[in-house]
Amino acid sequence: MSTIAFAQTYPDPRSDKIARGLAAQGIPVRRFLVDFDAGWLTTFSAGAFEGIHRLPDLLRHHVYLASLAGLNTRAIRKAIERMPGPVVRTNTPDLVGAAALRSGRRVIAEVYDTWSLYDASERHGLEGRVHRYVSLRFERAVHEGADLLVYTTQEMLDYAASRYRIRNAIVVPNAVLTADLPKGRRRRLSEDGRSHCVYVGILQPSSEGGSRSIIPFLRVLSKEHVVHVYGVTEKTKLLAVRRDLEGVGVWHDPVPQARLLEELTQYDFGLILLPRVDVRRFETVIPNKMFEYVCAGLPVLVSPYRALVKFVRTYDCGTVHGEGIPKGKVALRPEFLLDTYLVKYADEIRKLGG
Repeated sequence: MSTIAFAQTYPDPRSDKIARGLAAQGIPVRRFLVDFDAGWLTTFSAGAFEGIHRLPDLLRHHVYLASLAGLNTRAIRKAIERMPGPVVRTNTPDLVGAAALRSGRRVIAEVYDTWSLYDASERHGLEGRVHRYVSLRFERAVHEGADLLVYTTQEMLDYAASRYRIRNAIVVPNAVLTADLPKGRRRRLSEDGRSHCVYVGILQPSSEGGSRSIIPFLRVLSKEHVVHVYGVTEKTKLLAVRRDLEGVGVWHDPVPQARLLEELTQYDFGLILLPRVDVRRFETVIPNKMFEYVCAGLPVLVSPYRALVKFVRTYDCGTVHGEGIPKGKVALRPEFLLDTYLVKYADEIRKLGG
């Protein structure tokens, strides 16, 4: 079996799960960072990378102008051409996917979300117009040029299919590997007589603008529940986020997936409270934490976005924000496990020559 190269722009938990899961399916995976945005460092780090291909600072600091001129696209393509195997897998954003299209490799593009659904895609001014032009051009190129597109939700695939001419696509949710399921259950923190809820994921400081921060949601919940946060944020913003959480929530540093799943078993319910921005985008996403919560047996409190509402109502595993607090325990289902979807994913890779 030939190698598939992962060309990632940053370490992310989905890529780590996919790489380990495909390896278990007999697909050799080698991972590389194509680091055009090295300034975006977070409190989360996952995976072992064989190499980090850094672009010159000038290209990284002016990424959209450089993209307009094709400079960083060519530089990324050269890095991909040096990677092993006939197949390369890229992740969002689409710059690396667009660069891979003429690298001589078969291209798998995982689409975590789509730029055209962001509020920022409508912004004005010269910089905004350049950003919009470049991003939408790359988005179209990847969606119409990749040999295989992998979406995280059916809603995301349906949107892309309404906009682009897609050749081959599958849905592989942000589910949990069977190997990462909790090996045991921890003592429930609610034995202290209080309710304990948990949030896993990205946090922005309130100084970024109230609409982009979920701290106000957590502050309201903290009046009746103990809020625990396994937060991911840019390292330069960590102190600001920690200050925002004072008197609101208990901070926990990010932990590896298997340990996280076990730690989650001690809470009463999980939180997926998304900010009131990028509404069209949030209608199509189901983040990693949804599957992490339900695989730990936790019911989920979700924002009233379409894909999230459909998920909790289909699997009877949560409550929509404003309709009460979720209670009880969620039973494990095959639809929650990444292994369920990786068999088809691995078959598609083999068809491409991976």
